[in-house]
Amino acid sequence: MKTEQEYAAIFARNLARQIDRADMSKAQLGALLGVSRATVSDWTTGKIQPRLPMFFRICEALDCEPNVLAGFSSSATPKIVDAYLDAPRPIQMAVDGLLEPYKKGSSSTSLALG
Repeated sequence: MKTEQEYAAIFARNLARQIDRADMSKAQLGALLGVSRATVSDWTTGKIQPRLPMFFRICEALDCEPNVLAGFSSSATPKIVDAYLDAPRPIQMAVDGLLEPYKKGSSSTSLALG
């Protein structure tokens, strides 16, 4: 299992790649998200990591799947969904509540978990 620092480095590297792919500057992404360029820079260097709701907003702004930023293979998605479906209902409801502001119909970052 990877350490927190290893996951932070993976996220930072993937975020920088996705910003480049989107042909966007750190300042532009920051403006879209309502954070400073310095905050985006800190994310891309691994100095800090965004909280979960901001993580999903980043995915939406960059039009990329959460697995891409997190560094998981596409085969990880069913495991994540299985974990959600196997979780007790109060945990599912808590996750639903966290994700609700980020669900946008057919958006690529929306989860259809039933």
